[in-house]
Amino acid sequence: METKSKVQKSHPLFQPQIATFKTMQSLWQIRESHSHKGTFGKVLLVGGSFRMQGALNMATKACFHSGCGTLTLFTPFSSAQAIAAKNDLAMIIASPQDEEGYFANDAYLSLLDIENYRVIGCGNGMGTKESGLPLLEKIIRSGALVVLDADGINLLAKYKEQLLALIDLRTKPVIITPHLMEFSRLTGIEVSQIQKDPLAIVHAFCLQHPNLIVVLKSETTLISQAQKQDYCINRPDSALAKGGSGDVLCGIICGLSAWIANPFHAAVLGAFAHNQAAVGTLSPVAFTPLDLIENLAQVFAKLDHQINSK
Repeated sequence: METKSKVQKSHPLFQPQIATFKTMQSLWQIRESHSHKGTFGKVLLVGGSFRMQGALNMATKACFHSGCGTLTLFTPFSSAQAIAAKNDLAMIIASPQDEEGYFANDAYLSLLDIENYRVIGCGNGMGTKESGLPLLEKIIRSGALVVLDADGINLLAKYKEQLLALIDLRTKPVIITPHLMEFSRLTGIEVSQIQKDPLAIVHAFCLQHPNLIVVLKSETTLISQAQKQDYCINRPDSALAKGGSGDVLCGIICGLSAWIANPFHAAVLGAFAHNQAAVGTLSPVAFTPLDLIENLAQVFAKLDHQINSK
């Protein structure tokens, strides 16, 4: 409750909407029965490396469990081999890699037909080498809805002057999902300062960059975009305080964004579903990000039921 009152105090004229199943009803969409995989959108996930293919693999599973029509991965060769051995949900494009298993400097040349995708997610497990910059530039210049997480955000912070300028010119938004340290790198504001007044700082950043949708992850999560109603998820849960939880959130948002028309609604719903998928666990100690993915069906079914029973 302390976090909630702090958020309210920070923005007396523009209070965030607390995310609950009731407040999510107006954002959720019922899927048409008369449809096909093209109806629900093509997603491309760009990321992975020899050391961190697991991050992309978890994002992949979460994305497919969140309703996209088709899913393709663009990942370095060694990562592609590892993921292909354990994941049947996505098509895979193996990229050239450097000696350490990260994207090679010319990897962006192998990323073809980029305009075929409705949503492109980037960052999970890809590292922050300079070779990632032309890839990220190419993605931001595309006409797709873009979701940046993890090292996608770290690269954005590392080259923020040129990349934020590109984002500001886009016609479609870019969703970013930083935790406090990543948001600190991006804004140049110390974590301690952000914690004092997170809503005001996130809101001000979004006003500077209207094409950004920010999902600021912490024990209380804030979702904000310029000229939109801010949302707050005020249900802290230690089950989510584990490596891989953020990769799952990125996958959920990408999957929902492929078929939910409003990107801001998809971001809010994704953050809410991610949080609710941890409710009722027998033990947060044993809970894993893969359990989040398994529990998504229950959350989505409850959202469907609420709409259908109105």
